[in-house]
Amino acid sequence: MGRGRTTTMLVCMYMLRAVVAGAVPSTVEPKSSAHFGVIDELVAVLDNGNESLNLVNYAVDMADHVQNLRDCIESCRDLTKENGLSVEKQEYFMQRAGTTVVSSVVDRYIKYDLVVNYLERYFYLICFASYILDQQPKQFQTLFVNWMCSRYDNALYALLDNLNFDDKNDDVVSSMRWRWRRKRKMVYRLE
Repeated sequence: MGRGRTTTMLVCMYMLRAVVAGAVPSTVEPKSSAHFGVIDELVAVLDNGNESLNLVNYAVDMADHVQNLRDCIESCRDLTKENGLSVEKQEYFMQRAGTTVVSSVVDRYIKYDLVVNYLERYFYLICFASYILDQQPKQFQTLFVNWMCSRYDNALYALLDNLNFDDKNDDVVSSMRWRWRRKRKMVYRLE
C-alpha cells in the first residue's frame, strides 16, 4: 500500500538532500539495466540531462528498500508484452482496468496501466532533478511548473504525448491527452 507515492516522495527527498548538501554523484551505475527510449529523448532535450538522469538513478537506488521504480517499469512492461496484443486491445483493457471485471487478462492490463503511470512518473522525476540542479543556486525562485513551461515550452509535453518504451519497435503506449480524457480530469498544461 502506498508504495508508488511513497517512493516518489523518497526519491524527491534524496535528490533534494544530495543537491543541497553538494553531494551529487557525478556518475551512477544503476542497479537495474532498464532502458527506455522516451527517457533517452528527454535526456537529450534537457540542458543538464545526463546529470539529471544520474541524480534520479542515485535517488531511485537509495529508495530501493521501498520500491525500485525502474524495476517496476521493466517488470510491468514485460508482463504486458507477453500477450502480444495490438495497441487498440491494450487500450481497451486499460479502460476496463477501472471496472469490477476481474480476469487474468484484465489483471495483466492493470499492470499495463501501472507501467504507463510509472514511466510518466520516472519522466517527471528526471524533469524535477533538472529543475533542482538548475534552480538550487538561485534558491528556487521559480516554481517547478513555471520552470518547465518557460524553459522548455512544449518540448517536454510533446514527449509525454508520445510516451513509449523504446525507439525501435514500440508503438506509442498511450498519449497523455488520451489518458487525461479517460480519467475525465481537467488538467492545466500551462499552454
